[in-house]
Amino acid sequence: MKCIMVMFDSLNRHMLPPYGCDWIHAPNFTRLAKQTVRFDNAYVCSMPCMPARRDMHTGRPNFLHRSWGPLEPFDDSMPEMLKKAGIYSHLATDHQHYLEDGGATYHNRYSTWEFFRGQEGDFWYGQVKRPIIPDVVRARTGLKMEQDLINRSLIKSEADFPQAKTFGAGLDFIRRNHQEDNWFLQIETFDPHEPFFADDKYRDLYARHHDAYKGRPFDWPPYGMVKETPEEVEHCRHEYAALLSMCDAYLGKVLKAMDEFDLWKDTMLIVCTDHGFMLGEHECWAKIWQPFYSEVARVPLFHDVGAAVIAWSLATSASGLAVTFGMLFLTRCLVGVGEAAYAPVAQAMLSDLYPVSKRGRILAWFNKLRCERRTPLGKPVVPDV
Repeated sequence: MKCIMVMFDSLNRHMLPPYGCDWIHAPNFTRLAKQTVRFDNAYVCSMPCMPARRDMHTGRPNFLHRSWGPLEPFDDSMPEMLKKAGIYSHLATDHQHYLEDGGATYHNRYSTWEFFRGQEGDFWYGQVKRPIIPDVVRARTGLKMEQDLINRSLIKSEADFPQAKTFGAGLDFIRRNHQEDNWFLQIETFDPHEPFFADDKYRDLYARHHDAYKGRPFDWPPYGMVKETPEEVEHCRHEYAALLSMCDAYLGKVLKAMDEFDLWKDTMLIVCTDHGFMLGEHECWAKIWQPFYSEVARVPLFHDVGAAVIAWSLATSASGLAVTFGMLFLTRCLVGVGEAAYAPVAQAMLSDLYPVSKRGRILAWFNKLRCERRTPLGKPVVPDV
């Protein structure tokens, strides 16, 4: 089994076309929704960045233990468990928190990893002379904004963006390894996290807004209450939209690779995020608020389980045609692989489809039908647990 996970940071569910947004240019997310399962009731657990990643690595809620921090020595890590089980894991990312204090024990759990510098004030390029802070809306103070300006000065073309390098590395891994088996690839970009800095060609998709806007630059909103004018708020949303469209373009490159190498038949694809980001909704910016509004806590999630369902179905049919013990043993092993891939996701899908009042009954029937086997007389026999 092969798996590709594409992870974005601060990807807003309500600004994606598959979830009802009608003004964002994101055709590849639309295509993704047609080829995968789209989850309607996916919610965050721990947040923000590193707490969410500890949840992902360990399968346990980080917030019950502590706030932001590294993996602990006693933590079980999913990529590390895969590695120990003989499944190769690779991380391609530009998420700078992985290499900062409090986040520096995650990336080493993968078999291999590569990191691309320059996101959100990443203290990367050395320059003693401090840059001139431009006249922007709600300018941030301190070294982080200065460093971000220095980093931006190095970006001369789209290929120089950290996101472009991250996806380029992930696609290179796919090209070199698509014929191999038993690997997990995590392509993780910090975008569309703030600051909302995108290549001009994606800003041009919203040229009508940018031509009409006469205010100051505003692509890095604060964490606080909205104090800006409605025009400034709308401008910041369009800067986010441009970066989201850039994310969509690079997602499209992954989908193209899935087509080119015929990976849909044997490779699981997961597209996810850690949380959303408020862009003026509820008169708020950002995400560190109580209560966690839906714009932050309800997240997009896409999962391709088609290959797993096909594998399970074919193996189940083949087991009924087995004429030797060896054939039966092999086909039942493949049934187990298919169930391991699709059964947990299927239960989440059913939970999405039915209200709470019916959910328990539906899941009980699903598990009964999935787990029972029948005797020659047709009577169900439920395996001992």
